[in-house]
Amino acid sequence: MLMSFLAVFCAFAPPARAQAVVIESFIAFDCEISYMKQPLVEMMVKERNAFFLNCHVEEPEGGVRYGQEYCSQKKSLYAVRDLLTEAQTPYSVINGLYKTAGAHPGIHLSGYDLAAKENPLQQVAMTLDGDVLAVELPQIDTQEDFDLWFYAYDYESDLAQLDDELTEQGEDQATRFINIVTKMDMIGRWNGTPETVSIPLKGYKADGFALIVQEHDGGAMHAIARIEPGMTAQQSRPQR
Repeated sequence: MLMSFLAVFCAFAPPARAQAVVIESFIAFDCEISYMKQPLVEMMVKERNAFFLNCHVEEPEGGVRYGQEYCSQKKSLYAVRDLLTEAQTPYSVINGLYKTAGAHPGIHLSGYDLAAKENPLQQVAMTLDGDVLAVELPQIDTQEDFDLWFYAYDYESDLAQLDDELTEQGEDQATRFINIVTKMDMIGRWNGTPETVSIPLKGYKADGFALIVQEHDGGAMHAIARIEPGMTAQQSRPQR
């Protein structure tokens, strides 16, 4: 049974470009390498159509106060399953499978290519009707129930307006951070049989939404639905 979930709503939404590769990027705004990674992010979005979700983890006492507990919790699911990969920020997880720390372009591009070839995500239709998202989950064979992860994100954030403790360098580069996760929750489990999932959206402002089908406790991703408010259309369609 799916748990009830209240998410966020901004405006009607257009079709988002379908993605076969999702990169969760766990960052920290007091980490210089997190800033150094952004040109790589922009290049992979433009040239590879990668879908990045930048998730700011909690930081030690005295750091920038923008970290989110849910980002730290999701990152920890990956870290405990792969103790050989260093888990400091920035920490990238590609399609839930391939993990790396730092900002090395070759490693990220190799992980992207491997995920696109060996583990491409199934594109799932998502429709916005009023203030309710509907996701048409297809048949996916599985031995165990999947987790359904729901994300809300902003296209980019002017962090200088959010936290006056940011350094001058951070303020200058703040708007380079795209797809900042503003809400993330595991909204339920799914057994892989065809089902329509309804997600009510109210009370919280965001630019985009994504639902990711993933193996339990941070395993491999299998499917994604994505939609972004603020333009003209109201439906995303799977890529053929």
